[in-house]
Amino acid sequence: MLRSLSMFVALALATSASGRPARATEPVDTFLEAMWQRQLYDEALDYLDLLNTLAVLPENQQQKAFYQRGLTLVQIASRQSDLADRNTMLARAVQAFEKFEKDFPHHALAASAKNQIGNVLIERGRSEVQAAAQADNKEARLAAARQLYEQARQQFSAAETELDAQRQKLPKLIPVSDTELKARKLQVSNDLSEVRMLRASIDYELAKTFAAKSSDALKHLQAAAKSYARLYESNRVR
Repeated sequence: MLRSLSMFVALALATSASGRPARATEPVDTFLEAMWQRQLYDEALDYLDLLNTLAVLPENQQQKAFYQRGLTLVQIASRQSDLADRNTMLARAVQAFEKFEKDFPHHALAASAKNQIGNVLIERGRSEVQAAAQADNKEARLAAARQLYEQARQQFSAAETELDAQRQKLPKLIPVSDTELKARKLQVSNDLSEVRMLRASIDYELAKTFAAKSSDALKHLQAAAKSYARLYESNRVR
């Protein structure tokens, strides 16, 4: 019954009153967000599977459903109290984002997929740090966390390169009437600022994997401070 209901909703969102395909991106996102808020995660995954089969939906939205699968798995992971279960779900989220990135490298969200992978890697690193506090193999756990953080740094750097390239291709002056292009440029700029902020946070997270006031901890805190200072200087007007 739920699958039938999802089919009805998906069709309603994908088709305008005149019967022509509609953009429908925002309604689809809103419906998915509503399911997340109600913790209907299995239903959300079914819904996304369904979107991939609807020829009436724009191709861009069908592709985006694969990206949103990763977001849904991250939502599920955030509800897991058991560290092992959380890490398992986060690993599945990474796989979903990596598949999206591989299958649709030219999608507007391809760089955001790298960003999301980096975010997941940070969460997995934090889980390792949390587990290390009560583990017999504390140093091994902390070493694993550092490795995850460095992998996240690589993802953020790759995302920054891609987003910066996208920004360079966009015109500097956009007609007021072209609201779609203006929104696209603003989104790229915001994503670029976010990914730079997240990359700067890596050293802050790394500092917490070392003893407080140790030379390694201080080194990473100083690196984080420099990165945040550069961000502040380059975004004074924002």
